[in-house]
Amino acid sequence: MIGTEVNADLKALIELQKADNRIAEIEGEKNKLPLAIEALRLEVVSSLSQYQELMREIEPLKRRQVEIRNAIEEEKIRLRHTQERLPNITTQKAYYALLKEVETAEKAIESFEQEGQRLTEEVAALDAELAKIEAGMRSEEAEFEEQKAGMEAEFSHLDEELVGLAKEREMARAAASVSALSRYKRIAAKRSPLVVVPARDGRCSGCNIKLPPQIYADVKRNDRINLCSHCNRILYYDDEG
Repeated sequence: MIGTEVNADLKALIELQKADNRIAEIEGEKNKLPLAIEALRLEVVSSLSQYQELMREIEPLKRRQVEIRNAIEEEKIRLRHTQERLPNITTQKAYYALLKEVETAEKAIESFEQEGQRLTEEVAALDAELAKIEAGMRSEEAEFEEQKAGMEAEFSHLDEELVGLAKEREMARAAASVSALSRYKRIAAKRSPLVVVPARDGRCSGCNIKLPPQIYADVKRNDRINLCSHCNRILYYDDEG
């Protein structure tokens, strides 16, 4: 507890320090917002990267499926034309040659169909995995937007608080003398963010150095501005730990 009989300049500087402390805290919190949002975004990006990797894996498989379908269709056309020629063959040699073509075409079709079946199963499994990732991405995106909105709402309240703190700061400045403000600025240039600090248990809370007994006794009266003999911060007495 500081007490009621406090030097006007000292009281103004204490209030100024309180406002500056809170402003610094808020600015620090606000600086964390982009990092926090980026951390959330990276979770979504991680799933997107996994999705894109699967897409790169699926695309050549699907291209191969198209190639196989075209190849099967070509072999079937060739087979049909060969089979249509069989009744017109007049020599045994030519007949066996065409039968060989038929056998070759049928084997090619069978081979393509087996490969196509394997690809169909592989693509189906990857498509299922893609669908699972897409669902997860939608959920993550919704969660990201919700958390982002919550963060931004919280930080908008901090902006409102900053407006109030700016007014409090100006009131404190107006209540202090020119010399007191000048001293505050000089110390802040070297000791910021702590310029005005409480003295407790015989020590400066800014540097934790034990104060000479007479200085501590003077500080406890709070009737003028006293400085720490070690760090030169402005001291006031506050008996609340």
